[in-house]
Formats: sequence, C-alpha cells, structure tokens
Amino acid sequence: MAEKGAHLTGTAYIRPSIFEIIAQESLASTLEPAFKKILSFLVSFNFEKYGHILQWTDEGYLIFNIFLQRYYLKRYFASFSETFYGLKRVTIIDSKTGLQKKLSHKQQILSLIIIVTFPYLKNKLVQLSLKYKLQNIDSTSRKAKVPNVAQQYKGICPLCRKPHHIHTVLMVSGYIFCYQCILSEIRIKKKCPVTHYPAKEDDLIRLYIE
Repeated sequence: MAEKGAHLTGTAYIRPSIFEIIAQESLASTLEPAFKKILSFLVSFNFEKYGHILQWTDEGYLIFNIFLQRYYLKRYFASFSETFYGLKRVTIIDSKTGLQKKLSHKQQILSLIIIVTFPYLKNKLVQLSLKYKLQNIDSTSRKAKVPNVAQQYKGICPLCRKPHHIHTVLMVSGYIFCYQCILSEIRIKKKCPVTHYPAKEDDLIRLYIE
C-alpha cells in the first residue's frame, strides 16, 4: 500500500530535505492571508457596494485555491508551493529500486482534496472555537458589572457610533467595530481607539452574526 502512495520528491533527490518541506509549507501558509488582504484592499475602493463580499472571504479563497492547486497538480504534479521549491508528487512503484511514475488523475484529485480541504476545515474549526469562547466570556461577564465605557458602545461601533456593519472584534481589547471603521483606524494609528492598546491587522477577527 505504501509503495503505491503519492510522495514528494525533489528534482535532484528521491526525497526532499526537511528544509524544503518546511520552506514550501511556510510559503503555502502565506497564500490565504495574502489573498484576503488583496481582496480587502480592492473592496475598500467601493466598500458600500462590495463590502458584503468580505463576509465570504473564506469561501472565496477556497474557490481560488481549488483552481490554483488544480492547475499546478495537472501541469507540474505538485502544489503551487511545492513547485516553487522544485518538488513534485510521484507514485512509488518499487521502494527498493526507486521506480516511480507520475500521479494518475485519481491521485491528482485526491491530492487536491487534501491540499485544499484540510486548511479550510481547520480554519472553520478555529473560528467555531473562537466563537464558542466568546460566547462563554459573554455569559460569564454578564455576572460582573460592565464598565461604563463598554456600556455606552453596546450595539454600536465605537468609531462611527452606528449599528455594526460586518461585526469585527479587536482581540487586544475585545471591542467590536464595523470592519471598515476599525481597519482604517488600525492601518493609520496601529492601536485600539478605545483602550489605546497596540494593535495590528492580524488582531482583527470578523464575527458572523445574523
């Protein structure tokens, strides 16, 4: 069974080095953040019209990643990041002699599912975990007295003073803002506008609230 599995191999070696594997994984991990930041930048030019797209960035990246990885698997028998470092996936026919052949169509599809689906599901599980933790925090915080500064922003964005549009929580302070409001603020001042704690774009998490 193992002898017919799909493996990574370098162009000069039968198996890739640990450094090549780490390097390609590191590159792969930058694709999603880069895609989302580019999408956010493009949407910011006409936020009122296209702002709703940001609620579906995970699904948008999933579709983009499917087409990207499918192209590279079909043409180079490797994922995008693996191709960048000269790696490719092959089928080992005989592990003793090193006899190998290219991935079959079925193996390409299986590789595509693994490359694309696992990161997407992992991301969704992280979001669900965060949502669950926030709900627990909310339920326990009700027992304690809520500070006046927090009460005055209940149900509204602390920046525009209007009902939230695309709920976004700033992790360093726990306050919820409109996505576009807090994004602009963080990019310019790099701190929470309420608590003045240092903050960056990576500290923003969108909440999917009906």
